[in-house]
Amino acid sequence: MKGMWHAVVLSGLMIIGGCAGLTPPFEKQAFGSEKIYAVVSIYADKDIEKEGDSETLVGTYKALSDKAAYYHSAEEALNASAPRIRRELASSNHYRLVPERRVLTDAAYRRVEPDVQAKLAEERHLASGYKYLWDPQKLGGLARDLRADGVVTVHVQYGYKFWGTNYAKITAKGKTSPVIRMTARFYDQNGQPVWNYSTKKYLVEGVPSMGDAADLDRLQPLMVKASGLTAQAIVAGLDRRMK
Repeated sequence: MKGMWHAVVLSGLMIIGGCAGLTPPFEKQAFGSEKIYAVVSIYADKDIEKEGDSETLVGTYKALSDKAAYYHSAEEALNASAPRIRRELASSNHYRLVPERRVLTDAAYRRVEPDVQAKLAEERHLASGYKYLWDPQKLGGLARDLRADGVVTVHVQYGYKFWGTNYAKITAKGKTSPVIRMTARFYDQNGQPVWNYSTKKYLVEGVPSMGDAADLDRLQPLMVKASGLTAQAIVAGLDRRMK
């Protein structure tokens, strides 16, 4: 994989990080200890997808059963991860987050119409209680209505990767581990983007596997942990920009 790679140990778990990216503009004055932001949309791509092309006959057989498959709905993983993602984003020293309950129960949030998902785009799941929002002008108006300096949207892509030995495409032995890509977009009261950050993380810890398909019931707790660590990386990215 291209890009800068580094190994970090966070919360007792090792992750391999790469492909972290910044998208201009970055408005430093939009952040500070007194700045207030509201997370108004947390959503994920439809499926948890396998990364790589190491399919085996055993994995394909399992994919046809109820026990494991190459593709899973991301809805459950998103709802399990959303509280952890919010908690990590709230740990920044460069803004304060409006409490989730206050956002979701506010009259302004309840009456805002969700944006339409593009017809040709993959369906996306929403974290419980949240709406799909992307229109900058609507986001700016919502920031003003919520009496916040800005709003945040979070897009998560869940995946997994098999690490191990593939025996002639018949079977495989190793482990499956989460792969999380997360993008946070910050907008001000005028609907202008003040910071976008995208990062992708591979969790080294995984679930032992005799095939290359994932057992999501066993993998999901690690999905939650990996999501939290990826959100931590977003916070760390802002720390670096503010220095």
